Amino acid sequence: HLRIRARAKCIGYFESRLVGLGRDSNGIPIYTADFSRGGCGFISAIQIFPKEKLRLILPTFWLQVEAVRCRKLGPNCYEVGSVLIAKNEPTPSVFIL
Repeated sequence: HLRIRARAKCIGYFESRLVGLGRDSNGIPIYTADFSRGGCGFISAIQIFPKEKLRLILPTFWLQVEAVRCRKLGPNCYEVGSVLIAKNEPTPSVFIL
């Protein structure tokens, strides 16, 4: 799919975690890199493993995504590729995990 570069700050929350990883329920800062019809790429300060599902909250909408790849770029800097599960309109239910 065609990718569109779109840089934006957002907050990520884990919806499903891998067993054995001590993920907390606090949001993590995320910086989006690009979007396509089927997914998005973003930069994270923590390593996100494939099959982990996240909720990305942007200013005008929120996404449910599943990580498919993660590459370390440097200390505390990971590039993550994800597939889109759902795109949602901004509602108060976004903060109910």
